[in-house]
Amino acid sequence: MEENIHVLYEDKALLVLHKPADLVVNISITQKEKTLHEIQQSEQAVQSGLEELQRLTVQKESQSEEVQKQAERQHIFLEQINQKESQLKIVRKSQSESQEEVHRLELSRQELESQIRQIKNKIWEEYEVDLETVPELEAKEIEQIPQYQEQINQVRQRLKSYGAVNLLALEEYQKEKERLDFLRKQREDLISAKQNLQATIARINDTARSLFLDTFEKVRLNFQQVLAGLFEGGEADLTLEPGIDPLEAKIEILAKPRGKKLVSLAQLSGGEKALVAISLLFSLYLVKPSPFCILDEVDAPLDDANIGRFVKLVRQFTERTQFVIITHNKLTMEAADALYGVTMTEPGESQIVSVRLKKEAVSS
Repeated sequence: MEENIHVLYEDKALLVLHKPADLVVNISITQKEKTLHEIQQSEQAVQSGLEELQRLTVQKESQSEEVQKQAERQHIFLEQINQKESQLKIVRKSQSESQEEVHRLELSRQELESQIRQIKNKIWEEYEVDLETVPELEAKEIEQIPQYQEQINQVRQRLKSYGAVNLLALEEYQKEKERLDFLRKQREDLISAKQNLQATIARINDTARSLFLDTFEKVRLNFQQVLAGLFEGGEADLTLEPGIDPLEAKIEILAKPRGKKLVSLAQLSGGEKALVAISLLFSLYLVKPSPFCILDEVDAPLDDANIGRFVKLVRQFTERTQFVIITHNKLTMEAADALYGVTMTEPGESQIVSVRLKKEAVSS
């Protein structure tokens, strides 16, 4: 006979299991035995816990007695510490009183030493006698001290009767005082003038610094434009030495011809240096033009290509400035409106020759 039919679903298929009755009985007996075993283990655990509790109770009582003994010993130690602190307070009070006494005695000693020094100084001022070199008085000399004192008083009375030694001392003092007041007044005037001069110098420096920086920036921008025209795409810059007053700082000239790096003036060739110098000169002219300009052999280091750029630059300024150029270069001469030269028709005879090259417009 089959009992306890269980239905299970697995993978969407229906399974029917048949559980025999004797299998259920066996399971129930096994579960009971397992429960009885667990009860026995629990009773054993409870018994062990009771024994451990009893042991801990005995240990607690023993430790409580030990703690009580420790507390008693601590109380004794505290009483000893209090006694020591009381003794220490007494010792400190005695020490403080001793220090105060020592300080009082030290002050008394210093006061006595001061009085001794005053007496020594007074004796030296009045009698020019150093007590350190005076030998000890004998008994006979000590007996004569009252007699010596009487003699000293008599001498003092005679000195008082002499009157003023220098009757003109007050007048001389007044003259010297007037002289001192005059010198003090002059000194005060000099100090005031110095302060005013320093303030004026500061204002002048501020104005000069402002004007210099403004002009420097204008020249810098002109220099960049002019040199870019001469070098055909080159770059240039002017910089001031950092961290120094602009009126005292050095000016660094940087130039970069086309195809080269930006370098200082010392690293350029002779022709490049000449073009940079010409650019800087004309940059200054752009800030403050001049009606006349004399150039002496500035084109000597330049080749023919750079001569053309130089002449073109000069032509741009001829509307406001008249140029006098001393040169031996033919290209520069060709660009001039007039030539003035010195020649020797005969040995030792110089003659000035002038030629005007400006062409007149031809009328048709």
